[in-house]
Amino acid sequence: VRIGADYRIDRNLSAGVGAGYILLSSNTDSSDTKSTEVDINLFEFTTGCEYRFSDSLTLLISCNMLYIIADMGMKSPGMEIDLRADTLNVNFATGVSTYF
Repeated sequence: VRIGADYRIDRNLSAGVGAGYILLSSNTDSSDTKSTEVDINLFEFTTGCEYRFSDSLTLLISCNMLYIIADMGMKSPGMEIDLRADTLNVNFATGVSTYF
């Protein structure tokens, strides 16, 4: 699921926001009573702004945050492993575009 919006503040400046969610899930069972489970949740938030200096020169600045929750487990006779990993990634980008 993804959603976003862009708003033109004035004729030279626009700003946007977006968000997304992804769920990945997998379960495996084998005939020797082993099983594995993986659940991954991804939450994403993006924001940015664009400023037009002229018709041929634009500056873009953006920030993207991605939060990942991963649950992994494995079961077999006499053994059980459960792992949970949460990560937060923050990315900044800037650029200038021009054409001739």
